[in-house]
Amino acid sequence: NGSLDVQVNSLSLSVGTGGVNLSQFGSLTLNASNYGMDVSVNLSATAGITVAGNQTLTGTGSLTLDADSNDDASGTLTVNNGVTLSTQDQLVSLTADDIVINGMISSGSGNVSFLPSTAVSIGIGTGAGDFSVSDADIDAVTTTGTLTIGSASLASVVTVDEVTAGTKNLAIATNSTIDDDDDSGAAVETTGTLTLTSSAEIGA
Repeated sequence: NGSLDVQVNSLSLSVGTGGVNLSQFGSLTLNASNYGMDVSVNLSATAGITVAGNQTLTGTGSLTLDADSNDDASGTLTVNNGVTLSTQDQLVSLTADDIVINGMISSGSGNVSFLPSTAVSIGIGTGAGDFSVSDADIDAVTTTGTLTIGSASLASVVTVDEVTAGTKNLAIATNSTIDDDDDSGAAVETTGTLTLTSSAEIGA
């Protein structure tokens, strides 16, 4: 029930009842890790995170990665090919200036979030944006919960087109506009639930 705090150069690690919290000033590479504890894991860096090995949570905790923790729009989160982020029906939350998902994300019934660190533009599918979530990125997520892209607290202009989400429940959120890239055909196709949250125009 105590806590462990370690400081090595610019790396800070704390372990306690509140979870595993690791922060890095600079970039962070994560090799394979198995967190067999009923605590949440929060890993952050100021200049990008590369997930080079499987990150597996076998307990009841969530997994949160923030690749741009100082919010200076310079931290990309990359999940390497062949790598899986997985939880036991718990949240997987990814925050970054941009994301590159070459591996897989599996959260059972847990929700998954792709969040920009700042109010950069968001492109979904073939839509253009600084924070780019491709159809392949969406396909890389396995969840019966909801995949949320964007944040209702950030005024990110969202452009979306040619998204085929299969059976996924998909939520798109912003404090700005959500629009189709070319106003032809279906911007989003899913047999799951589609939720659009915006404080401005949708599909103008």
